[in-house]
Amino acid sequence: RRELRQVLWKCLEKLPPRAAEIFICNEGGDTTAGNLSKAFSLSTTNIGVILHRARVALRRCLEVNWFLKKVKPGRAP
Repeated sequence: RRELRQVLWKCLEKLPPRAAEIFICNEGGDTTAGNLSKAFSLSTTNIGVILHRARVALRRCLEVNWFLKKVKPGRAP
């Protein structure tokens, strides 16, 4: 778990700072898109787009830096 957490934080650091902050606020608590839009002075649509892009970027980063490294050479994922 610690190793995965370290990889996740490294992936979060690769996101634009505002996207990382919005993602952490959204996923780490009970903050709604409406509350985020007020806090960051953005529309709820824009918050949704930022969250979507952050999730896609994190998924790609985790695939490369975590999941693919856990697959042994010569074995299909």
